[in-house]
Amino acid sequence: MGVTRQIGDKPRHVVIDIDSTQAPYIESKPFHRSQKVEQRFDDGSIRISLKVVINNELVRLILGYGGHAEVIAPPELRVKVAESVIKAADRYRE
Repeated sequence: MGVTRQIGDKPRHVVIDIDSTQAPYIESKPFHRSQKVEQRFDDGSIRISLKVVINNELVRLILGYGGHAEVIAPPELRVKVAESVIKAADRYRE
């Protein structure tokens, strides 16, 4: 995924929850070929897993889903996404 990759970067196991409004789209247009639906919830949301290199493109892809996607693992990706959300929100505060 993406072009931002350092030599030696290894794919990581990434887990993301997708809400029911975006789950059908994510299933029809996967983030990555390694994507698997790990769990389906009663409310229509899903938990997916991917084996990908964590990079800026992945962070931007997740951010593109706004509040419809939540990184569950790994913790460092969750922190990167959260920091980006906070920075963006700060730009809109008066």
